[in-house]
Amino acid sequence: MKTLWPRPADFNVLSETKINRKNVLALTEAADFTWEGLKAKSMNLFSLGFLNSFNAQVKMFPKMMNPEIAKVIGQYKNHALAWKLSGAGGGGYLILVSEKNIPDSIRIKIRIKELGL
Repeated sequence: MKTLWPRPADFNVLSETKINRKNVLALTEAADFTWEGLKAKSMNLFSLGFLNSFNAQVKMFPKMMNPEIAKVIGQYKNHALAWKLSGAGGGGYLILVSEKNIPDSIRIKIRIKELGL
């Protein structure tokens, strides 16, 4: 996880919201892929769902992305399998899924007792 920056005080991530059936379905399907990847202990399936979830969220909330965030993501595209923003859009944290160590990041390990992870 990489710390980004606080979002500006006047920022409204909901100002151009595009919540519709198609976009919500894409997010739901991505969540299913992510969960199935966890259950199967498949990094590839989990990463696919995680990245699809990010893309679905950006479709519904396009203001959560901006050129500065895209630039940070671009720095890690060769190191990470997937990424997602956390923190209400416009800043916060960039969560990176990687089996490699990513310098200057906070390492998080997923643990799910019921799945033996």
